Formats: sequence, structure tokens, C-alpha cells
Amino acid sequence: MMTMEAIVLAGGKEKRALIKLGNKPILSYVLEALLASRYIEKIFVIGDDLPLPESEQIVSVPEGKDFIDNLLRGMERCEGEYVLVSSADLPFLTPSVIDKFIQKALPKKADFAYPTVSKEVFQRKAPEIDKTFVNLKEGKFAGGNVVLLSRHFVLKRRKVIEKAYKARKSPLKIAFFLGFDFFLRF
Repeated sequence: MMTMEAIVLAGGKEKRALIKLGNKPILSYVLEALLASRYIEKIFVIGDDLPLPESEQIVSVPEGKDFIDNLLRGMERCEGEYVLVSSADLPFLTPSVIDKFIQKALPKKADFAYPTVSKEVFQRKAPEIDKTFVNLKEGKFAGGNVVLLSRHFVLKRRKVIEKAYKARKSPLKIAFFLGFDFFLRF
């Protein structure tokens, strides 16, 4: 079984990672899920002034000026071929979801694998959270806020990643970005 590293993007002005759910910050749920995954051996948490548990598996990395800078700071610390990247505000993330996603995505050897969640499932779990959904013939879907990335791809394609990130809130822009064939199917 292949193991890999994970990056948790927990910085930013809003510090959503520190919002409490129950008696602990949302970031704690994400870290617990990643630590319990069969595939994750080390976690790089990008963000300043975060309460991190004592663990040899968790490494704190100071945040940069923006999302892309933070992603690259994490990728530069990683060593493996593939890296799982997660936002820090996913309190319903579970080890089994992480493992199933990796098991499905890894054999494809793609530079980029991104899960989707149906609107029905998302609203059943978190009806109060506002999310962008895309209408497809199979239903309405949103991104899963984790991604499996080829480290080499990320380190060599900063401009492409910046363009994709800017388009992330517009399903139409994403469809154009992914290509004409995808747009036609979209």
C-alpha cells in the first residue's frame, strides 16, 4: 500500500479552521480523520497561530500571502509523488471517505483528482452551509474540498493552478477551463 503526505490549508483572515463544533475547533476533526487514514503518513498544516496536537506526523508551516503561495509552501515540504490537499473546515471528513477517495483516484495516475458531493448528501449533512453546485445530467454536485495532486505537476504549473483557482466559483468558467469537450458534456 502506498502512503503519502497531506497538506491542510488552515490559514487566512477568517480562520474558519478555529470555529468550534461541539467542544473543539473544526481543524481538529480534519486532523483526526487524516491521522486515522491508512494512506496518510505526514500532515503539513499551513497557517499561523493554530492549536495543533503534539504529533510527529503533524508539521506546522507558516502561511504565505495567498492560497497559491500556501499550496506551494506545503508542496515544497512534501517528498512523495502524490499529495492529498484538504481545506481545514471539513468537520464531516472521515478516514473512510479519505481512503475511498485515494483508492479510486490513485490508480488513474492523474495530475489532479477532485471528488464531488451530491447536493442531497451535502444538504443532509450541512444544510446551513452555502455551497456552489453544478447542474449535470446526473444531478447537482459540489466539489468535495479535498484534492489529490501530483506534486511534480503543482510545482511546475503555478500559472495553470492560479487560473483554475480564480475560476473555482463559476461552473461555466471551470467548464471552459477544462476544455471544449468537457464544456459540451457539461
